[in-house]
Amino acid sequence: MNDPSDTTAPTTAGPFRRFAEVPWVDEVAYGRVPAELAAEAMAAGALRKFVTRGEEGLYVQYSTMPAGYRVAPHTHTQGEVLFVLRGGCVVEPGATALGPNDSAVVPAGEEYGFTCGPDGMDFLTIRAGDAIFQLSASDPVSGAPR
Repeated sequence: MNDPSDTTAPTTAGPFRRFAEVPWVDEVAYGRVPAELAAEAMAAGALRKFVTRGEEGLYVQYSTMPAGYRVAPHTHTQGEVLFVLRGGCVVEPGATALGPNDSAVVPAGEEYGFTCGPDGMDFLTIRAGDAIFQLSASDPVSGAPR
């Protein structure tokens, strides 16, 4: 699914990545979610960087989200691990609270969402492949691109 001709997704060359040199994703230009949803997320301060985009079979993203930000229920075509670095969230369904150094393993196709806690949240998303994001038909409330 990783298209090397995809110039809308920022890339970083070489095996070493300095965080400050990895660009933030312009979610509207990237176009993986509806433009209105991407613009709302970015305006709220929800941002991400692609740490890797397929190198060695790894897709790793760093995301930061503000306090109270809700990512509506959605699915991905690839399984993923969410690893909380700072702050925390409550994951739906089930209202499971996650804090720093906690993680969630989400199989491909499993629907989930979350709401960031009072300190917001910084986290890593780790996948073995590029993923397509699909909002739940049962909950059309805006969320953030993942």
